[in-house]
Amino acid sequence: MQFENSIWLLISSSVQFIILIFIAIFWGGKEKITTKLITTASLSLALAVVLNFITLFRLPMGGSITLASLLPLLLFSYRYGCRYGIALCLIYGILNFLFQPTQIIHPAQFFLDYPLAFMSIGVSGILNRKKQCTLYFILGTALALLLRYIAHLFSGVFAFGEFATGNPWIYSLAYNSFVLLDGAISMSIACILLQIKSLKKYLLPQI
Repeated sequence: MQFENSIWLLISSSVQFIILIFIAIFWGGKEKITTKLITTASLSLALAVVLNFITLFRLPMGGSITLASLLPLLLFSYRYGCRYGIALCLIYGILNFLFQPTQIIHPAQFFLDYPLAFMSIGVSGILNRKKQCTLYFILGTALALLLRYIAHLFSGVFAFGEFATGNPWIYSLAYNSFVLLDGAISMSIACILLQIKSLKKYLLPQI
């Protein structure tokens, strides 16, 4: 790998980490740690891991579209806030690599593709204190998916760009579009669940 690419990997991973920590600190929510929170986090994590094994489509160099594996993480982050959401998604990202490892070219590429990319999913809870509204969930989730997409995008350009047949930016933009489709499946199901009255008190944040 070229030295310049290594530098850009380090810069992009550092910037993404700082952004996520900043969000966790200033928009993380004020929910206290309780037995219920810990139990819900454990169940959400376990369910996400199981759903991740139900793969609808797998890409040749890593990445897959699953049966709503992000759904438990999105709902947990919206219910308890992005501070706990980011922490839970960090654990999920590491487990995702342990259970389904892919090629690691550079340490910074690993952080972009796993811990940082999945930590971004926790940002879906950034607007959970504004109003109990599906629109705020959609906006928060859209931001979360965008941040994850950016993490994979930089990884694709600076770590895997040499494998691209053409422009590495176009290659990475196209290849990593699976993130948006995978997230859209989870977000759509979550929006349906948020409309069910009997589930609202379990899924919505307690303002």
